[in-house]
Amino acid sequence: DRDFRRGAYERAIEQFDRVIALDSTYAPAHFKRMLAVVQLNPDETQIRSALRAAETSVDRLDPVSRQLLEGYAALVRRGDLHFAERAFRDIVARYPDAVDAWFALAELQFHFAPLLGTPLIESEVTFQEVMRRDAWFAAPVAHLITLALARHDDDAVRNYMARYLEIDSTSVVADLVRAADTLLYRPERAGRVIASFPSRPRGFLEYIAFVASEFGRSPV
Repeated sequence: DRDFRRGAYERAIEQFDRVIALDSTYAPAHFKRMLAVVQLNPDETQIRSALRAAETSVDRLDPVSRQLLEGYAALVRRGDLHFAERAFRDIVARYPDAVDAWFALAELQFHFAPLLGTPLIESEVTFQEVMRRDAWFAAPVAHLITLALARHDDDAVRNYMARYLEIDSTSVVADLVRAADTLLYRPERAGRVIASFPSRPRGFLEYIAFVASEFGRSPV
């Protein structure tokens, strides 16, 4: 769980797999493994497989995780954004300290704001709610970097980048943050970063493409 929160998703999955190998009925491991898989930009087949595995033990989940899983299932299987949003909002209303529910809501608002009919800035507020409850949760900080980039707030970008690297200095996202810092604020070194792209892992390039696609979005 700590690896998941700190952005070490592949290591988290390995650890959850160890737990499942020891006790295949331990529901939280299946559920948390699904959350970690979702953070690795998987394809639809991988997401559905992780969801099915989590659902095999749904009756043994705590109420928050069970409702979160229902929201994810509605999103993945039916594309029902509004059901998922209601489910996540209901959880945080009844369980204000449910960090994973706040994060699920923030991600939904971030990726689907136009379809939900809500301003993108709502996701920023919700990601900040996540950080207030767990200041060492890496993924919300990564999203806040992107939102600050979109509104051209260099001070916020620098602060969030520094904070991210305090939390996670070894992942693909950490490499991306360092590269973005160089490209944006150290132009004299930009050529070296760009020249390194052909040798970068696929995950790094996928994140670059994602951030580029989000960069022009307005948070208002």
